[in-house]
Amino acid sequence: MFFERIGNEDSEIRLIWLHGWGVDHTSLSYIASSFSQYDNYLLDLAGFGKTKEPTEAWDTLDYAKSVNNFIESLTQKKTIVLGHSFGGRVCIQLASNCFKEVSGIVLIGGAGLQKKRSIFFKIYMFLIKTFGPMLKKIFPFLSKIKVGSSDYKKTSGTMREIIKKTLNENLENISQNIKIPTLLIYGSNDTATPPCFGETYNKNIKNSKLFVIPNADHYSLLQEHSKQTQYFIINFLKENFL
Repeated sequence: MFFERIGNEDSEIRLIWLHGWGVDHTSLSYIASSFSQYDNYLLDLAGFGKTKEPTEAWDTLDYAKSVNNFIESLTQKKTIVLGHSFGGRVCIQLASNCFKEVSGIVLIGGAGLQKKRSIFFKIYMFLIKTFGPMLKKIFPFLSKIKVGSSDYKKTSGTMREIIKKTLNENLENISQNIKIPTLLIYGSNDTATPPCFGETYNKNIKNSKLFVIPNADHYSLLQEHSKQTQYFIINFLKENFL
């Protein structure tokens, strides 16, 4: 697994940074650079950046196992795993499955829950799944129209199978198994992983704190609003690990 290591290698605190879907470790470079007093590892998850694709369609538990194996290969330290978006899914799996190497997790716009859909959207998707193949035979031009998220449309092969699998996961129930300290940071204007995700996780995870940053969206949590994100992470580390 490819990684970039920055900060203070002698620190007793190790921060493992996990990026979102469709990007690589560099998406976290800006905010991670604010924690130079700690030992930081920015990972390229399997299939992204410089880390090769899995040979089969992984789910988020498989990703969590690969991250845990990476952590186990390092010297023992207090290890906190921070995940943005898709990386948050991996954090939930790491913490809920009680991998002993992980002392705490931070979700920054963390995914892993299903959005509430209107009845009209559900009917539309039912019609697409039920009658889509037949309509494409009658009207061949419809085959050129791709249905799905922008991330799904950009993928192919094994990575497309992975995103299909992970998008259908709902980690709400297993999040109730998390016992380690958990920080939840969401943006009030985030439509990809809305604040209600944080509220659900906060309700399910007893040892958790939720902060919603006003006017922040999915990516500005790491950029324009990174100072606020940084503030909450610093306090989380002081309260639980220093």
